[in-house]
Amino acid sequence: MEQDLVPEQHTAPETSHIDIDPEYEAKERGTGDEIMDWVTRCPSFGRTVLLFRLIVFFSFCPSFFLIVLICPCYFVILAKPINMAKRKCSFRFEYSQEFSFIKSSNKGNDFVYSTICNVDISLASAGISSVKKHIDTIKHSSSQQMITSTQSLGLFIKERYSPISLKISAAEGTFAFHTVKHHHSFRTMDCTSNLLPVCFSDSDIAKNFHSTRTKTEAIITGVLAPMSIEEVLSELQTGIAFSLSTDASNHAELKTFLIIIRYFNSSGVLNKFLDLC
Repeated sequence: MEQDLVPEQHTAPETSHIDIDPEYEAKERGTGDEIMDWVTRCPSFGRTVLLFRLIVFFSFCPSFFLIVLICPCYFVILAKPINMAKRKCSFRFEYSQEFSFIKSSNKGNDFVYSTICNVDISLASAGISSVKKHIDTIKHSSSQQMITSTQSLGLFIKERYSPISLKISAAEGTFAFHTVKHHHSFRTMDCTSNLLPVCFSDSDIAKNFHSTRTKTEAIITGVLAPMSIEEVLSELQTGIAFSLSTDASNHAELKTFLIIIRYFNSSGVLNKFLDLC
């Protein structure tokens, strides 16, 4: 009776197990250890079904691995950008006619130079639109305003070689030659320079005549003397006959050596002073 009261112990049914050749399994799955780890966590029935499906799939799709290898390379090729040659805009003469402040740049034909801002503007990508965009910048506006508000410097600069200035220079050179020709002292020009405006008060040349002894000496030694020597040497280069005369002289402790040249031309026999050593 006691034996009847003892509950029956039910044992779990044995799970089915499919023996698979290890070499065949390794060949089919390759190195897919991750797949097998996932399969081993499934129930026995699920493992059997999953293994069967994998075997059938790889049996009928032998080119699966080839597709897996080729597809990424194909998408990489498609994703790679193609560098197409792009034409750059360059400077044209019409741009300077439209905008007077630009001109060709030293940096290349695809740049323009702004004379207002002193900068080079690139035309490569946008062309003349780059110049229009530059006009709207604060730098260009401030530079343009500065130029228009500044008085021209030319109003304060006298003309260097005006007709009246050339006549004044000719008068000063003439008086310097007169001083040398008549062996006058350079000091006489101090008085002459002050006397001419008084005597010729109605003359603009006399009013602006300013050649005292210092300026007169500079005109003689820097202009008249080199010019006279150059004229003599240029005449001798034509092949005419000439002769040299020399003489030594003492002036206090200074000893001088004079060189005089004598030659003949259409004016007759000429004696020219060449140098004093």
